[in-house]
Amino acid sequence: MKVSQAGFACVALMGSSLSETQEELLVRNFKNACLMLDGDEAGRRATDDTLVRLGRRMWVRAVATSDGMQPDMLTGEDIAALLGNKNSRKTREFILGGRVLGLAPFL
Repeated sequence: MKVSQAGFACVALMGSSLSETQEELLVRNFKNACLMLDGDEAGRRATDDTLVRLGRRMWVRAVATSDGMQPDMLTGEDIAALLGNKNSRKTREFILGGRVLGLAPFL
């Protein structure tokens, strides 16, 4: 939710793995993706796996969160600094965050 409030399109995994259906929908609907998952071991593994899977099919980058941090724990200013100016071309990037509660898939 905080990623969306910071001005970026956002979808949550609601867990730590990307399903095949989610992968297909992302690839079909977006040219770019930026991953920002939890800063724990599960989040780092999911980031690595998702980078490999999506990276074969689209442009993708990952933004690392600090150890123990979750995207919804960051301030809007922190998110904007990590992801770029919301008024830049990066607003077209699709943010896929772990544990961002309250968002329906593929808004």
